[in-house]
Amino acid sequence: TANVSPLPSSASPAVDVDGGGLNAEQQGALDSVVACPSGGYVLIQGLPGTGKTSTIVQIVLALARTAQQPHGSSSGAGSSSSSSTLGARTVLITSHTHSAVDNLCIKLHQAGFTGFLRVGEGTRIDQQVPQCNRLDVAEEAGHLNSVGRYASYVESFSVVLATCLTASRHPLFGGLRARRAAAAAAAGSAEANAPASSCSGVGTAFDYCILDEASQVTQPTSLGALMLADRMVLVGDHCQLQPVVRSPLAARSGMRESWFERLCLAHPVSVKRLCRQYRMCRQINAVTSSLVYGNRMVCGSPAVAQARLQLDRAALQAVVKKATADASTVDPSAANWLVSALQPACPFLFLNTSNLPAPESQQTAGFSGKGRYNSTEVRLVMLLVQGLVLSGVQPSKIGIVSPYKAHLKALQAGLDHLKAKYHRASTTG
Repeated sequence: TANVSPLPSSASPAVDVDGGGLNAEQQGALDSVVACPSGGYVLIQGLPGTGKTSTIVQIVLALARTAQQPHGSSSGAGSSSSSSTLGARTVLITSHTHSAVDNLCIKLHQAGFTGFLRVGEGTRIDQQVPQCNRLDVAEEAGHLNSVGRYASYVESFSVVLATCLTASRHPLFGGLRARRAAAAAAAGSAEANAPASSCSGVGTAFDYCILDEASQVTQPTSLGALMLADRMVLVGDHCQLQPVVRSPLAARSGMRESWFERLCLAHPVSVKRLCRQYRMCRQINAVTSSLVYGNRMVCGSPAVAQARLQLDRAALQAVVKKATADASTVDPSAANWLVSALQPACPFLFLNTSNLPAPESQQTAGFSGKGRYNSTEVRLVMLLVQGLVLSGVQPSKIGIVSPYKAHLKALQAGLDHLKAKYHRASTTG
């Protein structure tokens, strides 16, 4: 990494860039990316709910604004490198999962940007990604029958999206690298003889590589994609999920540390933090910010800070009356526990079940190894869900998390029972 330099803290963009409604932190991250020197990198640490994806989209629009071409259903075998804007900044967007890559494709499309190409196995690509922006669809047409044609077609797009493994293995990326090196040599570039691994711009396939969810990707997995570009933009948050490493030896050898975390610790001046979040109200934000982020995370607006659930209190009281009648499930001395648990004024709550008869059970059927579940806690969760739904909360707005597969299976069975119950009520009432 001797030839890879972090972005100086004093760097500023060479052009005036409008981030399209970004806040000051997001705009600062965008400006840093635009100003990133050849062979450099920028780290964007996006705390929960701070708009990492929106920022990536605006960065891509800024980098490709002068390069966008009207790709549509007519794009196909007739496309060639001559249709791309010469001198435009090319971008590889990558991540470790298809869902992360597809989400960025969909967001770019929603932003009105059409100059992107999704590369990958067709069966793994989300159907919401437009067909005119998918390489597998062009392949099925039967016209891209050589590496040269692949490269020419891809070069007609300023932005390419693929998973890290696809970017490392697909032959077209090697073709793009070779074509760019040949073009530089033909142009008499002073750096034409630079080795491909120097990250100097020559011998690379793209001007930028943007790695999303960079803190969750192992170093070997991300390296192939990163080496395809002259500049690297790593977006993630090493305070959240780390890379999944199953080998104890690899974990002890440091493979649980991503490039993102490693570079954040080595060059903190290159870290651009997004701290203004738009997901959590003040109370939830306060807990997360103090426990994890040294009180750096703040609410993005007064509306976010003051957000509350809007519940139908009369409907909730009816649920409580029925639930508290079941003494085998709910402690009779705490008859109003459900009302307390669902109080909009108390958005963060620890519900202690230690006084209830709630032994854990073991289940092995359908799982590799033992699974744990707790029938009493399942029942309590069902009461909470029922109370929320009957109080006006949409089921799609309720999230349930558990560390055990067997417990999730039991929860799903309970939810299926509730769904069938309400369906019968709606059809017979």
